[in-house]
Amino acid sequence: MIKDQTKLDAPAHELSATDPWVGALIREQQLPFGYFDYVTDHFARIASTLSQIHAKQSQTLIVGVNGSQGSGKSTMSLFLKEILERYHNLSTVIISIDDLYLST
Repeated sequence: MIKDQTKLDAPAHELSATDPWVGALIREQQLPFGYFDYVTDHFARIASTLSQIHAKQSQTLIVGVNGSQGSGKSTMSLFLKEILERYHNLSTVIISIDDLYLST
């Protein structure tokens, strides 16, 4: 939940179908190429909102992503990371709960 009242309809940075990283990540994740529309329509706007919230703070922004198994949390995180780094000049780290415990 975003506690800031900034709306998620913040202007998205221009992503182009010719941006090679988008197609490469879509292929790497074995997603349909139509997924590009989802990236530009949703993830770019979320990234813009996160960037705006970060700009208002004087500390690190921590974002948690919640969802059921297989709902796309990791995929969304990968795209948000790329967009935030490439278009908003922000450093990002993805930490999965799987990185924090050992299974037996």
